[in-house]
Amino acid sequence: MKKSKVLTIFVCLVFFYLLFPLFITVVASFNSKDILTYPIDGFSLKWYKSAFSSSYISGFAISFQVGVVATIISLCFGVPVAYGLAKYKSKFTRAIKNVFFSPVLIPGIVLSYSLFLGWVFIAKEFDTRLPKLLVLMLAHIIVLFPYTIRVIGGAFEKFDFTIEDAAESLGATKKDFILHILLPSITPAIISASVLSFITSFNDIPISIFLYGRGSTPLPIIMMQDVEKYGDPSVAAVSVVLLFMTIGITYLIEKTLGLNNYGR
Repeated sequence: MKKSKVLTIFVCLVFFYLLFPLFITVVASFNSKDILTYPIDGFSLKWYKSAFSSSYISGFAISFQVGVVATIISLCFGVPVAYGLAKYKSKFTRAIKNVFFSPVLIPGIVLSYSLFLGWVFIAKEFDTRLPKLLVLMLAHIIVLFPYTIRVIGGAFEKFDFTIEDAAESLGATKKDFILHILLPSITPAIISASVLSFITSFNDIPISIFLYGRGSTPLPIIMMQDVEKYGDPSVAAVSVVLLFMTIGITYLIEKTLGLNNYGR
């Protein structure tokens, strides 16, 4: 009985630790003052109007565009690589995996600065200037690639590859095997990798702060700059909007795709 009470208290403290900052953010977003104060001095919705200003909308569009493109490309390359590493194992498999996972192991600030120097070198040596948005996407793909291989590779590790030989012996083509057997079996992993990759890209600051340019400033950078310049509750309002968007999207994914059903 005593252990049960201790566990209950511990769980409550963990929930408080996780949810209290979100609660404070929600409360701060309704502050009527032009600076963040606690407790709030009056109730106002004006910061939610600021949350939908052109700068935030533009930043959201950039972050969304970069996240979607980087996620799709990392999946297009990550799925075949994960498939090959799982099926064709050799004494070099571990070393190859370590190379692919290296962007995750390197400190973010070090990787970001290295990518920045790399793009500067390419621009100088080849006398070319890539669009900042394209550079940002390419950098995010490098970071997302390991997550894709890790998540989808875990699904392939559990996959019985003798099914492929059995399908071919029954007359199924490679295309039939991929579309009707392989992809459906790893659908949960693809969805998980997509969500994880997009969130990682959307929330990124280290890479974005080194590589963003005029017309390609992601939302997290805009929010950080506004906190430094103004310190008003508009960033809190943007955070609340993003929070409820995330909850809504998660709910829709669960209802439409039924992720729990894939695990059964």
